[in-house]
Amino acid sequence: MQRRQLHGLDTLLKMTSKYRHPNVTALHYRDGKLFALGVDDVMVSADSGKTWKPLGEELKQSTVIDIATSGDSVITLSPSGAMSVSTNRGLSWSRLSASAGKSVNTIKRDSSGWSSVMVQNRELTCSAFSEQISINDSLIIAERPAGCRIVYSSAAFKGASCIAASYRHVFIGMGRQGILTFDRESGQVTKSEFDVLNGEYVRSLCVSQDMLYAAISTGSAGVYRRPEYGNNWSIIPIDQPMSELEVLCMHATQDGVFFGMRESGLAFIPHASKNAIAIHLGLRDAMVNGVQNFGDGILISTQLRGPLMVDVGSLALTELISPDVSCFAPSACAVGSVLLTACQNGAVMFSSDSGRSWTVRSTPSQAGAIVLIKSFGPDLMLLTTAGVLTSRDTGRTWQRIHDDLRQLETSNMFRMDSVDIVMTNLGAYRAVVSGSAQKLDVKTKFDQEPFVNAISSDGKTIYASGFPAVIVSIDDGITWHAYNSPELMATRCLTVAGDLLFVASADGFIYRVLRSDLHQSVLGSH
Repeated sequence: MQRRQLHGLDTLLKMTSKYRHPNVTALHYRDGKLFALGVDDVMVSADSGKTWKPLGEELKQSTVIDIATSGDSVITLSPSGAMSVSTNRGLSWSRLSASAGKSVNTIKRDSSGWSSVMVQNRELTCSAFSEQISINDSLIIAERPAGCRIVYSSAAFKGASCIAASYRHVFIGMGRQGILTFDRESGQVTKSEFDVLNGEYVRSLCVSQDMLYAAISTGSAGVYRRPEYGNNWSIIPIDQPMSELEVLCMHATQDGVFFGMRESGLAFIPHASKNAIAIHLGLRDAMVNGVQNFGDGILISTQLRGPLMVDVGSLALTELISPDVSCFAPSACAVGSVLLTACQNGAVMFSSDSGRSWTVRSTPSQAGAIVLIKSFGPDLMLLTTAGVLTSRDTGRTWQRIHDDLRQLETSNMFRMDSVDIVMTNLGAYRAVVSGSAQKLDVKTKFDQEPFVNAISSDGKTIYASGFPAVIVSIDDGITWHAYNSPELMATRCLTVAGDLLFVASADGFIYRVLRSDLHQSVLGSH
């Protein structure tokens, strides 16, 4: 660590690793580990900031040519033959093996484990229930266990580019000639003359949950979806920076469909969602935005991946599966063993089994748009664009609190005994639970009006980040004293860690402060 003198406060330190995180939104300390949350990643330090490592890991290969799943595991194959596996739907990845010097295109599993092989005309073979279905020139061949084989013949099948099958239908991609539907019960072959995909090259098909998915590699490239018994296609937006995406393979599961892409990694769409999300990037692009203790670990909330669980000891990440990724607002919290999330549609979702199942707990009618859900012991708080609501029955019913703030947009809050510090669009307020709300009285030598964006406490002293850098109160937020330094003007967030205070500056550096020296500098004889 390198000691730095700042106006007599010589215990303010900058990490010698020069760790710089320009978008730190929250700091959290638990069991000797410091977590620094950014919008698109989480960094962890176990040595007070000397060294840092990312939480989760990205898929190293950007092109995915085949996908397999087994239980909670998803396995990908790259053109080089490298196979990687994730057990938490893309939050972290590890290498399985590589087929050096071999030309492969398909993942295979046998008694010895996972391997990769070359399969000729792979897109002309698919599985449906207990059958293996393939197409060869003008023949569709359905092979069943015990050697039973059924063969269907039609000249219309010639020139197929890919197939997919359900229990009743075989769907045949015909390159640029659209998609045929073969009804195995009636023997009829049909084609929609007004199909929007006519003229586009159909590269891959799959069927999942009575929906037909088609990957198109020309024109309006991407993935389209329609009901098995319908004709209306809709394009599936994939959250990726590239304007044109080339989908190379698809894989259906009970929960949704995986897409493997050229140079754009892996995406997943839940059955109930309208949008697919990139899942090969670890936490990057997950829009991380909240953290709190939960059981023996910590709960991290994200906008695109729902709530995540982190084991503090192993740093293993677990996805607490969301009922519908598209419904999540950027907020989750816990009350005891109960998980709650606030949704974009105004509903509060509830899970009592660590995220395995979710139900709608309530839809507060008196709320504005929900910004944040937080818990303080048994008390739940909804921060909204029209004040604050509270619940003491784990979200079943809600009542308005702090009537003085009902016309303000609230963004965050902190509770200490019977006092709440509430951050709004007009600044921070000290609100007594059973009384009125007053704007914070911060003593500073600067002309610019102070502001507060995050708060931490040891139970007696309250620390706030914002401007000026660190603001301190020892009387439940009635009076505040600022640490003034031209070298550290504005901060983003902070957290108490024993005798230390960790602070993230607006320019991305993280500092640590010995709290006793900070008190002496800021409070003097107070």
